Amino acid sequence: MVFLFIGSAALFGVGLSFYSKHLPNVEDIASGINGVSASKHKVNINNASIKELTKVKHITPESARRIIEYRNKKGRFHSIDELKRLLSIKAKEQVDLNRFLSVD
Repeated sequence: MVFLFIGSAALFGVGLSFYSKHLPNVEDIASGINGVSASKHKVNINNASIKELTKVKHITPESARRIIEYRNKKGRFHSIDELKRLLSIKAKEQVDLNRFLSVD
């Protein structure tokens, strides 16, 4: 009986260890941005720096450079949807970007 309990506890611990390593962090899900909470602050793509843009999930340094280059050549973004064409963004990434970026 004791061995059954210890074995069950060990398997439970292994399961928790596996899930804690392979599931996304709850804080990452809640914020979506490294250090910037979507509920408190959206990053404005019309005046953000490369450093600010790269804090947003799915925006790489190369993507940030392209956003700023586009902005300098063509002017202001009118919608986040313009990024889809500029950066070849997937649908899931587009949903995330709509939550964490603005064009105000």
